[in-house]
Amino acid sequence: MQFLLEQVLSSLPDGLFLIRTDGTLMHLNPAAERMAGISLAQISGRPRAFTELFPHTEALHQRIQTTLATGHSFTIREEELVNRAGEPWSVEIHIEPIHDLKGTLAGAILLLRDRSTVKKMEEELRHNDRLAIMGTIASGLAHEIKNPLGGIRGAAQMLSREVKNEDLKEYLEIIIKESDRVNELISELLTFASPQKIRFSGVNLNKLLDEVIRLEQQAERAGEIKLQRHYDPSLPKVKGDENQLKQAFLNFIKNAREAIPKEGSVSITTRMVTEYQLKTEKGRPARLVGVDIQDSGCGMDEETLSHLFAPFYTTKKRGTGLGLAISHRIISEHQGFIQVESIPKKGSTFRIFLRAYN
Repeated sequence: MQFLLEQVLSSLPDGLFLIRTDGTLMHLNPAAERMAGISLAQISGRPRAFTELFPHTEALHQRIQTTLATGHSFTIREEELVNRAGEPWSVEIHIEPIHDLKGTLAGAILLLRDRSTVKKMEEELRHNDRLAIMGTIASGLAHEIKNPLGGIRGAAQMLSREVKNEDLKEYLEIIIKESDRVNELISELLTFASPQKIRFSGVNLNKLLDEVIRLEQQAERAGEIKLQRHYDPSLPKVKGDENQLKQAFLNFIKNAREAIPKEGSVSITTRMVTEYQLKTEKGRPARLVGVDIQDSGCGMDEETLSHLFAPFYTTKKRGTGLGLAISHRIISEHQGFIQVESIPKKGSTFRIFLRAYN
């Protein structure tokens, strides 16, 4: 029974601290050791050892001391803690008294629930709501612009046939060329604002990525940038629309290639995900599949990262700023999510998470 209890405590994703009335730490589970940046062996047996947990958070220590003295419990929905190693943790805090069989106060339980993943998902939902509003506005504007733009281009073509002056012809060609560029932008805008209906099926992600890579290998500068594949051959199929996912990954890989100023490489890795766990609508665990796209390019600063998926935001001279916005929308509609890590002058890694086809 004791072994079973220890196994249960060790498997908990929340940080669990058992504290005696004198402040001695009786037990820390692995999640607690990771959050506090200290092991039980390092502070075992020391009176008031709980004060060494998150040393710069006096309010937490006072609440623990109050529980140990009075049996009063505390719940704090969100608190920012910094551990001994200087690592920040956004947590939900529960402090509960422990009583022995006689009803005497024997200690306290400190439970820390990591809110970092929840906060990321909440921000993702807010971002999706903003994109939905922008998409509705953009769709109306695109339709209003497209018709007169066609008239401008048609008139320029007719004039170009009649005009003999070469200088004037050159100006008319510029009008036609720029009209085509704006029309291409509007087409991307309509794709972003009016997404197609998703037709879910089981998609072989390794095969899909191979097809995307073949397309990218025909692009400009293909010989200068190596596309390296690291696939998990046992990868299950993902739940998705093959054409839409292909469009999303084409944008991700194209973006990675364009981030490399000269020679370099883009690494595409597929894997089963173990660091996150989601549930299906029926409450069952949902398996996740990950695709990591890592480039050796110029990287991004914090300002660029904060606007990365915003429509029309781009650092490229000829970019529209819609490619990554469209890809982000596609992944969100597939009930997936994206994480981005980047170091200026060293490169970026896009981590895309999708649900396995159960």
